[in-house]
Amino acid sequence: MDNPVYMSVKGSTQGNITEGATTPDSVGNIYQNGHEDECLVKAFTHDIDVPRSATTGQATGQRTHNPLIITKMIDKSSPLLCNALVH
Repeated sequence: MDNPVYMSVKGSTQGNITEGATTPDSVGNIYQNGHEDECLVKAFTHDIDVPRSATTGQATGQRTHNPLIITKMIDKSSPLLCNALVH
C-alpha cells in the first residue's frame, strides 16, 4: 500500500510555489485537509553509484550521486515549478 507523501516548495523569488496546490480547485476530490499548501508526491528516486573491486568487493573510488527525481501530481504548482526551474 502506498503512503501519501507531501512536499512544499519555496522559491527565492516566487515565494511559496506550492501554495494552494492541493485544494479542491486544483486537484478535485483527491485533496486532503491539512495539506492544502503542499503537492502530492507520487514517486522519487535517488541512486548512488559506489565503484567496487570485482575481487574483494571493497570500495575503489568516490561515490557518485545521481539526480534526485521527484514525480508529482499535476496541480496548480506545476507551471510555477517549471518557471522556477528555467529561470
